[in-house]
Amino acid sequence: MPERADSAAAIEDRSIFTFNAERLIPTALARGPWYPNSQHGSAMLGLLARAVENHASERPMQVVRLVADLKRAAPMQAVTTPTRCLQSGKNVELVEADIEVDGAVFATARALRIRVADIDVSHHENGQMTAPPYGPAPAREGYSQLMPLVEGEAFHHAVDIRATREYAERALWFRLRCPMVAGERVSPLVRTAALADWSYSVPTIAREIRLGEMLPRTVATINPDAAIHVHRPLVGEWMCMDADVHYGPHGAGSANARLYDERGSIGHTSQSILIRELAEQPLHV
Repeated sequence: MPERADSAAAIEDRSIFTFNAERLIPTALARGPWYPNSQHGSAMLGLLARAVENHASERPMQVVRLVADLKRAAPMQAVTTPTRCLQSGKNVELVEADIEVDGAVFATARALRIRVADIDVSHHENGQMTAPPYGPAPAREGYSQLMPLVEGEAFHHAVDIRATREYAERALWFRLRCPMVAGERVSPLVRTAALADWSYSVPTIAREIRLGEMLPRTVATINPDAAIHVHRPLVGEWMCMDADVHYGPHGAGSANARLYDERGSIGHTSQSILIRELAEQPLHV
């Protein structure tokens, strides 16, 4: 594969958004491939995860389910992420968040948060940690080459994608290369949400990495939603997705992926897929 046009240090020293006076300002790394001057769904999912996770609570809470409707791509403009609590209890909370630009809502997510408690489940078969099925997480050195999706810099430059040790046909390792927001540590939930957006593309990208070339596209696909369930936080920088993707004959598809880190399973994700003829898709390449 050809060499990357960007340098690792240049990307990792930057961020996808900056923060100023309660507004999140997208950098070039937030840009998506579908419409000119619009944000990538991964960037939007990362912001929604950040918002519901940071919503104040009287007790420690963990997000275990995040369901997002990506109504339309947000423009490359400053956004806000207002949140509200729909249900508050001793053990369970429901929190909702929006991505807004000048009062217009571009995406909404609802999160289920469960109280944090240290409970020993190691003796139970469902509580035992097992190694990921596709080998250890990759080393940080030796970034993969991603084929360009758009002209110029965009979100895919902020993601490192590697084949699994066995070059599995439907599984890949993913890593976010820089912070979602400047000056902030990337939380496990934000990292998981941003990377899980790629699940419907996993089988295609896995084949392309194995073959060393892009495959011809006969249709264009995009996910207007995402549903992520996790039973524990992601450990480390890398997340592996083992994805099943299916297309129906009437313009819709579905994707389901199991999620792993360097220690084993962390949960699963699912997406609906909008399928378009290539002529309908305004890819700005």
